[in-house]
Amino acid sequence: MLREKSYIPFVFSPGQVDEILKNLQMNIRKTNPHLFLADLAAYNALLMTARCGMRISEPLGLKDKDFRTEERTVYIEKTKFHKDRLIPVPDAVAVSIENFLAVRNTVLDSRSCKNLLCACKGPASKGLVYRAFHRAVKDAGIKRTKQNAGNTTFGHTRVHSFRHSFAVNTLKDACERGLLPENVLPVLAAYMGHSDYRYTMKYLKVIDAEHFGGWADFCIFKRDREGA
Repeated sequence: MLREKSYIPFVFSPGQVDEILKNLQMNIRKTNPHLFLADLAAYNALLMTARCGMRISEPLGLKDKDFRTEERTVYIEKTKFHKDRLIPVPDAVAVSIENFLAVRNTVLDSRSCKNLLCACKGPASKGLVYRAFHRAVKDAGIKRTKQNAGNTTFGHTRVHSFRHSFAVNTLKDACERGLLPENVLPVLAAYMGHSDYRYTMKYLKVIDAEHFGGWADFCIFKRDREGA
């Protein structure tokens, strides 16, 4: 009987998330307004993914009306599970979005912007975001490829790792503060747009960032030794 295959996604530690976001800021090109706006759009998309646990398609799909400045909230429509949701965002994220809009509306005519995160050639694309992300991860020296050990696959560093990291680190922090997982999971599931909190429960099985690399290296070393 074959053992069930398992997948362990890569999870950044809070410090690694901070470092990647810092690198993204440092990599914003200031040589001309068009490049500056494009990189700033990519940064804000990734900031929302990292700090709010969004799927990357969600910040890229936002309209101006979806960001409610006074409430410090974002309204997300047509999610993966066809559930709309209104979520609060950290003050730092709201300020960053406000700053982006100020730049965007200086460089472009706001009436020509179909999406909130709009660059000079139209809405910010996933390709733009992915390039910015992978450069920042590489600069941080964190990049890891997908690896297999037996029936276990250890995921690689990717944009969606920010979403996994948000969930795991939020859950871990809540538990360290004495909150029970069964009380945290339904709230976290609603915030992240899961159709059922059982989808969110999978994060309980994820190895935290501090131990991910060592565990993966150990499993692969063991596999190689057994195959030698």
